[in-house]
Amino acid sequence: MSALNEKILTIQGDGDYQAATEFMDQMGAVGETLQADLERVNNAGIPVDIVFE
Repeated sequence: MSALNEKILTIQGDGDYQAATEFMDQMGAVGETLQADLERVNNAGIPVDIVFE
């Protein structure tokens, strides 16, 4: 996770549009497995907007 954070912050800090585009092309897609899991969680009716005060 640290390496991922470092890469993102470096790209942002450098303002490197080309690197950001390449990074999003590589890492910015939702795969079939993740999409199926997201749909399963969404269909389970689990509340996502709970606020504890």
